Amino acid sequence: MFGNRNTKKQEGIQTDILSRGENKINDLIAPDTIQNEKTFYVVGNRLVRTFVVVGYPRTVRMGWLDSLYSYDANIDISLHITPWSRTKVIKTLNRRIGQYMSTISMDDRNGRITDVEVVTALEDAEDLRDKLHTGISRFFYQAIYISVSARYVDDLDQLTEEVESLCGSMQLTTRIAVLQQDKGFMTVLPLNDDRIRKTRNFDTESLSTCFPLVSAELTNTEGVPILYGINQINNSLVMFDRFKLNSFNSVTLATSGAG
Repeated sequence: MFGNRNTKKQEGIQTDILSRGENKINDLIAPDTIQNEKTFYVVGNRLVRTFVVVGYPRTVRMGWLDSLYSYDANIDISLHITPWSRTKVIKTLNRRIGQYMSTISMDDRNGRITDVEVVTALEDAEDLRDKLHTGISRFFYQAIYISVSARYVDDLDQLTEEVESLCGSMQLTTRIAVLQQDKGFMTVLPLNDDRIRKTRNFDTESLSTCFPLVSAELTNTEGVPILYGINQINNSLVMFDRFKLNSFNSVTLATSGAG
């Protein structure tokens, strides 16, 4: 009995000794260098900088983030969405509504004009509470993170300015994750792990406008694709095999003399 145990133990030790010299999957895919700087993260020969979206526009339309999703650059966008308890949200909204109504009542009693933002916040809170009560809407917390990458610092800074300018035109306020670039890098990876947790509350309607339901890509590699030209939106290739589509017919529109 003891002999069998000793034999198994020796086999386990030998297996462990042999496995130490083997290459693991992590060894094969790991970058040569990983270095965490103040405003960027070094992964191999690439520099990665992560932004956190901290401000959103008050009103949005469907597909309002499409220009960011289709931006022609080395850019990754990560959305982290967490559903929240309807009961807890309704209780919180009732407290907020009570505070807003109390403020309006005191202003009216003292002959003051109530701030427009307070009145608007009251209307929004009442509207959201009614939607939650009737089950029309649900409540979520969402965080949006953006990562840009480049080979050199100058290129990274240039790309940073371009993305910040684009976000500003969309009324998005972004901040570089200073001293949190390692967390930002891991957060943007498809691991479902938000390590920064800079969230904002969304209802179902507003959250649905953030999804990339359409794509500017016009490339399909099935069959024998033919190059038709350059996509004017993001400079990608327009390439597909029309005989692999449901209909073989095509329509070409151009100005006179365009060929």
